[in-house]
Amino acid sequence: ANIDSWNPAKNPNMEKTPAERRFIEESLSDGDNFIFEFMPQDRRNMIIDHMENISYRKGGTIIKQGEECDYFYIIEEGDVAVY
Repeated sequence: ANIDSWNPAKNPNMEKTPAERRFIEESLSDGDNFIFEFMPQDRRNMIIDHMENISYRKGGTIIKQGEECDYFYIIEEGDVAVY
């Protein structure tokens, strides 16, 4: 899949505070995210509008190797181990 085939109608707009939007935008603009580096701002805003905040408990599994993944994760707080 690519951004042109993504259908935002399938994902609800998630309300965000100005601080949440700023955090996401800064995370996407830090120079380490090649996916978003050259993306037009209107596309980035559309993706940010549909991002959701999900919390995981300590020791929980976010994703397992080999599983299909349809999320982009931004770690706001805590540590993540990758195996």
